[in-house]
Amino acid sequence: NSNENYIYVINHDGSNSDNFPFMIDEKIKSGVALADFNSNELDDIVFGTDDDNLYVLLDNGTILEGFPFLADDKIQAAPSILKVGSEKIIFFGSKDDQIYSIDSSGHQIFSYSTDGNVYSSPSFINIEGYGLVVFFGSDDGYVYALDMQGNDIPGWPINIGNDVVGSVLFEDLNGDSYPEVISFSNSKISLHSLD
Repeated sequence: NSNENYIYVINHDGSNSDNFPFMIDEKIKSGVALADFNSNELDDIVFGTDDDNLYVLLDNGTILEGFPFLADDKIQAAPSILKVGSEKIIFFGSKDDQIYSIDSSGHQIFSYSTDGNVYSSPSFINIEGYGLVVFFGSDDGYVYALDMQGNDIPGWPINIGNDVVGSVLFEDLNGDSYPEVISFSNSKISLHSLD
């Protein structure tokens, strides 16, 4: 995006893609997520704005029916998209201290309240006994882990002592075949086991 509130899609030769630039007339402060929502094998663009809106912009330059989804405050972190079967679920945080889960029709699945702004993009991992789990951080200093219905996973959230910045990562650092949860604050890196 740009200061003029256009969204640009640039071809490999530097030319504008068909139907772009697109005038959104709302400020976008973070990155976008890409996925094919209309099953035409071309990626569509998911983004949030400072006008509290979450959009799905199709590759043909139109807004997907059911959008924008209106949050209760600004959306200033890139959303994440999870494909579950044939459904695409969008997760995103907001300055209203919540994370949202919405389906591809723009209907809310759940929202979850924290005690701070949510600026981190959600991350996903499959945990035995719980299935797919979404991890995210908040300015309240906690890293959260929720199931697909928005319920806390036992043992979570965990306080890392300062605003959580960036996305939560997963990697097996100690060679025990189970990934550790890696989260970041402004002053440190925190490592925790999944349990």
